[in-house]
Amino acid sequence: LPLCFEANRAQRDGDFAFFARGRACTFSIAPGEAVLSLTKTDASAVGEHPGRGRVPSTQTSTTRELRFQFAGANSSATVSGVDQLPGKVNYLLGNDPSNWRTGVPLFSRVRVTQLYPGVDLVYYGNESRLEYDFVVAPRADVGQIAIHFAGADRIHVNERGDLVFTLGCQEICQPKPIVYQTIAGVRQPVAGSYVLDDPQTVRFQIGTYDRQLPLVIDPILSYATYFGGTGIDAAWGVDVDASGNIY
Repeated sequence: LPLCFEANRAQRDGDFAFFARGRACTFSIAPGEAVLSLTKTDASAVGEHPGRGRVPSTQTSTTRELRFQFAGANSSATVSGVDQLPGKVNYLLGNDPSNWRTGVPLFSRVRVTQLYPGVDLVYYGNESRLEYDFVVAPRADVGQIAIHFAGADRIHVNERGDLVFTLGCQEICQPKPIVYQTIAGVRQPVAGSYVLDDPQTVRFQIGTYDRQLPLVIDPILSYATYFGGTGIDAAWGVDVDASGNIY
C-alpha cells in the first residue's frame, strides 16, 4: 500500500510535522531530519495448536531506527502535505474529549520547501520502500546536499553503486540514485552516484547537466528485505469463492 502521511496534531510525540505508518514501520518527518523505524518480529519457537496447525509459541520484536539528518540544512524549512487524500483520521482516546484529535488530514506526499537554498525535498513511497526526491532549482548548488545517516552499524557503497545499510544481521539497500532533467517534455538521464564524506555522511556526485534547468535526484530506499526471517504468518480459516478469490 502507498504511504499515507498524517499531519501531526499532537497525536504523536516529538517535533515531527508529518508521519506515516506501514505494517511494521513508521516514517517521521521534521524540517531538518527524518526517522525510519523498522520493527522485526521473530518466532523463537513453533508448536502445534489445535485447529490452527503450527504457529509461533513465542515471539520477540526488535526495532531499529535509521535517522536521516540533513547536514547544514534549514531547520526552519516549511513542511507541507501534498496531494491530500479523501480519508481522515480520528483519535478518540480516553474519556476527555478535549484530548481527542479528529479530522486529521492525510496526504500522499510531503514537501520540505527550501531545505537548502534552491533545493526542495519531496517524500513518498509504500510499505516496502521510500522515495525522496531532491528538486534542485536552476543554478542552485547540488554540493550543499549532505545526509548524515545515524543508526546503522555500517554504511558502504557496493560494486553496483548502491548504498547499503547494515542493521544487525540484516541489510537494506538504496540503489544507485536516479538523476534526471525534463527537457522539452522528455526526461533526460544524468549521471549520478553516492560519495561517502565519512563513514556515516553521504553526498551526491552529479555528472554534466544543464544548470539553467531544474534537476531531480531520486534515491529509493528499499527495506522490504529487512522483514525476512523466521517470523510466521498463520491463516486460521481459508476459503475460495466462485470467482477464485481467496478469503
